Amino acid sequence: MQQSCRVLASTGLVLLLALAPSGAPVELLGTLQNRKGDTVSGTITVIENGPPLVLSHYQVDETGKFRVRGDAARGLVLHARAPDHASEEKLVSPGTSGTFALHFVLPIGQTVEGRVVDANGKGVPGASFRVRYHEPSKPVRSVASDAEEITDGAGRFKFHNVGADVLFVVDVHASNHIAATSPQFKIDEGESLPLEDIVLGRSGATVVASLLEKDDDPMRGVEATLVADPAGLSAEAHGSWLHHRSFRQQKSTSSLGNVRFSGVPPGRIIVRAKAPSGAIEERTSVVEKQDLRLLLRAP
Repeated sequence: MQQSCRVLASTGLVLLLALAPSGAPVELLGTLQNRKGDTVSGTITVIENGPPLVLSHYQVDETGKFRVRGDAARGLVLHARAPDHASEEKLVSPGTSGTFALHFVLPIGQTVEGRVVDANGKGVPGASFRVRYHEPSKPVRSVASDAEEITDGAGRFKFHNVGADVLFVVDVHASNHIAATSPQFKIDEGESLPLEDIVLGRSGATVVASLLEKDDDPMRGVEATLVADPAGLSAEAHGSWLHHRSFRQQKSTSSLGNVRFSGVPPGRIIVRAKAPSGAIEERTSVVEKQDLRLLLRAP
């Protein structure tokens, strides 16, 4: 059987890929280097596009060489990271098959620092945070694969491996507080950037969703998921912003088909579930202290 071929170019990388109609396994052979041309050790994460996302991690030793495999039926995201470097990602198109070379060149990471505070301006210790990038050409800039950091006793943090010349935000989660996201920033290469304080609130929104079958019977014991993005940007217009690390709750519906999500940060949200007749979802937005009721009916 003949297979068509095409060339993909991304960040100076040219790949020759054999295309299959769907889901044939792919093998990726490559190297991990810095911009000086030296090989570096690190991690390659293969992300199968979802939902749900499927992640496989591969360690790269000091030789910098790696061999990884994945299923590209729905496309793949290849995420590379190494100590003291900013992470990089490359895409493999849906339906790709075969064996091909894939080379990552990682830039030196930049430093950003800031402070997480509560509504009274007091530093919040022990809050976890990650940097999240915005690259419209990439559907997932997988901050879930980058290191998570923790604020110190005064609520201060420093993150060393931020990529230069790319817009980013900082997502923050802390016990007894509502998740928050910083404003957008961009850092120049060689610059150290102090961020304005990231303020955490205590009062999120409450979302109660009622899930019904086509005949209006309640959908009992169905797993429903709420994904929220405190940055408040739509998934369609800004695909790399709405990320599964932003804010996520997963619960099962009651005997009446209801599910309740609390502590939801202000911004855009998606509520989704899988019914026997197909997937259902509702996209909307919430504000602080709002009590929102949603009705989702199976198709």
